Amino acid sequence: MDRALSVLSTDAWQEAFTTDAKTAAIILVLPDDSDALTWELMQLVERRYLQRVVLLMAPLRFDRKAAATWDRTASLARTREWQLPDYDERGAFVVFSDAGTVREQHPFAALLDGSLAVRFGQLFSAAASA
Repeated sequence: MDRALSVLSTDAWQEAFTTDAKTAAIILVLPDDSDALTWELMQLVERRYLQRVVLLMAPLRFDRKAAATWDRTASLARTREWQLPDYDERGAFVVFSDAGTVREQHPFAALLDGSLAVRFGQLFSAAASA
């Protein structure tokens, strides 16, 4: 997303999201309890962009409400036949197939050792060229 940080009206924000999601190679999502994120997740499912979504499962040591937030997001996802894995307190990056099933799951620690960047480079550059 190359937009400058700004405050947008609901209509403008939703339009910007849909435009950016359509062309994004990777859509990184950090679950929260907002209505805005609920709307965004539903758009990703309905527009069949799940194969480009990476859900960040926050480690419990960074966010003590992370497990509850993940569980609420998983409940919402199930209403759209999108299956999220169980919460892991160590955190993870979860990649999905276009059918909404988990394609890959990488531990949060992979961010620190560099292996996540390598794998995402392989995974998403291959998807973009297909």
